[in-house]
Amino acid sequence: MNIARSGVKLFLANAAGAGIQFIGIAYFARELGATEMGIFFLFQALLGILSVPANFGLRGAVEKRISEGDSPGEYLSTAVLVKSIPALVISFLIILARGLVNDYVGADIAIYLSAAIILQEAARLSIFLLKGELRVGETAVLKLVKQVIWLSTGILFLKFGLQAEGIIYALLAGLMVVLIW
Repeated sequence: MNIARSGVKLFLANAAGAGIQFIGIAYFARELGATEMGIFFLFQALLGILSVPANFGLRGAVEKRISEGDSPGEYLSTAVLVKSIPALVISFLIILARGLVNDYVGADIAIYLSAAIILQEAARLSIFLLKGELRVGETAVLKLVKQVIWLSTGILFLKFGLQAEGIIYALLAGLMVVLIW
């Protein structure tokens, strides 16, 4: 692992990703208005809050154990198994409380939030896996690709008439691409 090269990749990807995110938020805010952007921001806030118990501290532990080099496959399979339990429980609870979630956000998004929890945790685990394998530079590309997918598909979905749901779909698409990549 070349630390200087990885550091430069991460810096450039984070800077470009922040720029893309700023452009996306500015564009979507102009096109959608406050109500629809509020729905998207509440969706993101719930996703961020619910990812704390869904993570359960396992991403960092997986990164550390895999970087040690002893039986990385066993650590990964155990992490996937253990990590899927809280993510699935939270996802199930979101579906059970979908009326409350939808009323709070102001749109019918509980199913998407449920899917986003699982996708986000799986995508983040894959990024932490790469870090554990000392392939930090490759995570920079994934973070940037996620932002590019979010912006480009979000614009496309808006052109097809989708409102806040369009940029939520775009966020899910970005997470899916990171996971598959």
